[in-house]
Amino acid sequence: MAGGVVSSKKLAVAERRNLAVELRKSGMSFRDISSAIQNEMIVRMAPEIVEKMDADKRPFSDIVQAVRDYLLVSGRKIPTYTHTTARRDVNAIMDQINAETTDEALRLRSMMDLQLDTMMTAHWDSASAGDIDSGNMVLRIMAMRIKLFALDKIDELPVEISQQNLFVNPLDGLSEKALGDVARNLALQMGGNENDSGLYQFIEQLGEATSVPFG
Repeated sequence: MAGGVVSSKKLAVAERRNLAVELRKSGMSFRDISSAIQNEMIVRMAPEIVEKMDADKRPFSDIVQAVRDYLLVSGRKIPTYTHTTARRDVNAIMDQINAETTDEALRLRSMMDLQLDTMMTAHWDSASAGDIDSGNMVLRIMAMRIKLFALDKIDELPVEISQQNLFVNPLDGLSEKALGDVARNLALQMGGNENDSGLYQFIEQLGEATSVPFG
């Protein structure tokens, strides 16, 4: 079809919405989108007229007008597609994309959390026994989890202890010097300054009320 936007015979809702998004991506306003899609809906009402005028290489605007006139004479309803509907169609597709993106991000975050949990389990016993390297690794994993779940954006985190979770202190057995080493390590892992006093306070609080689940 000369000048047409799409070529299938029936403009289904899903196709109409995808077309609206493509036109919007090309920079068209919602009013221009509504006009373009409404014309497509009109010409699909009389494919025989379109075929004949296409063969004669008539402009698309002439084809639209000819089909419109035919529909009026035959008493058939002329389809409409407003700019409000165009906006609604575009928003529907964007909402779907956003929902799918959010679901995928949540699945990825859950998978990463499982991987961090596996790493935590591998180093937990050694860290609890006082091994500094394993202790540093545990704290690095904790720092990763803080960022993964955006816990560094929360001012205060409640510590809840239940029968379903076993909470232990990963800093038991570490000397004051070792605590300083892991505090500096954690500061660097979180993108801070190794002399940040706030990190040392955090380490102290963590030693008093840690909320890291065992296993």
